[in-house]
Amino acid sequence: MPLQPFIVRSSEACLALPIATWLLAMPQQISLCQYRYDALDRIATRTPLAKAIADVSRQSGSLPVFNGELLDSITGHYLLGNGDRAYNPVLMRFNSPDSLSPFGKGGLNAYAYCGGDPVNRTDPDGREFTDVLLTSIYIGAGVLTEGIALLLARSSVKAVFKRIANTEEKISAGVAVGAVAAGVTWASSFVVRQIDPDSEAVRPLAAIAVAFSVSTLGARSVGFARKELVARAARRNLAKPLDPKDLATPPARQAVDVRGPIEITSL
Repeated sequence: MPLQPFIVRSSEACLALPIATWLLAMPQQISLCQYRYDALDRIATRTPLAKAIADVSRQSGSLPVFNGELLDSITGHYLLGNGDRAYNPVLMRFNSPDSLSPFGKGGLNAYAYCGGDPVNRTDPDGREFTDVLLTSIYIGAGVLTEGIALLLARSSVKAVFKRIANTEEKISAGVAVGAVAAGVTWASSFVVRQIDPDSEAVRPLAAIAVAFSVSTLGARSVGFARKELVARAARRNLAKPLDPKDLATPPARQAVDVRGPIEITSL
């Protein structure tokens, strides 16, 4: 009795079928290919999606296509979110509006897919797109900037650990370390969410990142306020008119006669 075909799908969009020598690999969002192996488990052929999908679909039913989503063989539409919303690839738009538009995560255009950038973004549920590339760039740039800030504040950090640091050095070191900790925690939360969206560690990591960010912002505000107070005091002193008495010639020093005898007493 032949086995019923089934599909294996992971977060990496690697798809497999229990049929002899067929393997569908999807290392990137739009690079679904069919690999055929020989008896020695060597790759015999590699067929692009456009040519392979028709042959495989006739034998094993509907297979994932673009971005690993299922295509309705009757209408030719993508049924995202388990059929919640249908996307028409011919019109390049959804058939129904997004309930999260226009003021939510769905974007201004309630019928657009991935904000007009389906290569760098995915929208598995049809409600909101996930901008993986831009989010990664933002987090990476933030961590890099915070690392540079930590390098610039390394003298303050060394002062905290090697000697008794003043208040300004303590604030500068705390801001630099807190900024790096917040950036790393945000990056960790993003990575965990990409690997396992339902992970229980996503929210705690996000909460820790928010706590680091708020405390760092508070310390930075205190540092700016202290610098502003010092600058205002300096400006007031410069603007204050000088007293003529302060400009008077100081009295001449009187010479001391030391020509007399000198006694040296040993202790």
